[in-house]
Amino acid sequence: MQKKVMMCLFLACGLLLSSCASWQMVKVAPGLNINNDIIMKPELQNLISGKKQNIKIVLRVPGATKSITQETQKEVSRPYDCLERELSRAGFIVRDRELLERVISEVKLTGYLELAKAIDTDLILEILYMGPCDLSHKKYYDPKIGSMLELSNPALELKSPGILTFPMRGGQIDCRVITVRDGTVSGMFTIYNLPNDGLCNFEVLPGKAWRNPEPNPEGIKGWGVGTEEQNVLQLAGLLAQTLNDGEIVVSKIQPESMAEKYGFKVNDIIEEINNQTVYNLSQAMDMIVKSNGKIDILFKRDGREVPVSFIKKFAESIGVQIVYRLKGDIKSSEISVPVEEKLPAAPSPATVQKKEIIPVATISKDEKTSNTVPSEASKKDK
Repeated sequence: MQKKVMMCLFLACGLLLSSCASWQMVKVAPGLNINNDIIMKPELQNLISGKKQNIKIVLRVPGATKSITQETQKEVSRPYDCLERELSRAGFIVRDRELLERVISEVKLTGYLELAKAIDTDLILEILYMGPCDLSHKKYYDPKIGSMLELSNPALELKSPGILTFPMRGGQIDCRVITVRDGTVSGMFTIYNLPNDGLCNFEVLPGKAWRNPEPNPEGIKGWGVGTEEQNVLQLAGLLAQTLNDGEIVVSKIQPESMAEKYGFKVNDIIEEINNQTVYNLSQAMDMIVKSNGKIDILFKRDGREVPVSFIKKFAESIGVQIVYRLKGDIKSSEISVPVEEKLPAAPSPATVQKKEIIPVATISKDEKTSNTVPSEASKKDK
């Protein structure tokens, strides 16, 4: 009898250990099929590169109804105030957007040249949408076998619809630029702000279900880009980078890394990745991290173009740090995003908002999750 009891305990412990061991850490890129859509016509590029830091720009934003309260108006205006601030930091001369609306509504104009004289601007930046976006999906990268997999469990999906989707939220801004001197749409942009610099940690039972890797039961259940204020600030900064005549520059190379092996040099300027022009830091990071196979980078080094090609796996670190900087203003404009050997760690219990944990099998489809860790930039703005 005693032997049977011991055997049962042994089997139970074995099953428990095998169950615990079956969970494994995987790497998930938010919105695998989402790419920044950036169109800049030559006339806009020439204007920006020719005038350097004294371009005049004015925002045209979605109009608010007259019936809203003054307090609500402040909430509506805050994202655009933030965008104007980031454009000013990037060297643009920002004109009064309320003046633009008054001129358009009250003055009879026959063309954009008259508008340019009335408000003295070179560009009109029309904001079509600025806010959150859903980046949830089912695919993940399994580092053990080196390939992409997808969560799939029909029985579990039937019981709890939406459960087999990694919950991720990011930010999105849609806008267009009008060159006032000729009245043409010279730029159209859809820019995404991705959580955790392009990669997130999750644990999965292969092909069946996911869970948050944070072991503390008070950890958050999904991943986002942070507070709404932080999200807006980062979107504004990315748009300002895209519009400005800046540079994506290699600032640090790790010893014995892939970057060192293939000839990266500090102060190399990244012009293209996989034959696509690079406009901002998030775009460069996302393209490097998600590349799976051959990757081609075109550098500008000491005034000449230097092509570099190599093979890398999805989410594999190349051991390089890149920064965005304004031309001629390096010290005050560097924005650093490292490409580290390790993925971003899960938030510690001290830095996340306490939330009730819901078991994996009962997470509802409509549940929204977001990372509540504020950035240093958002702290300063408060």
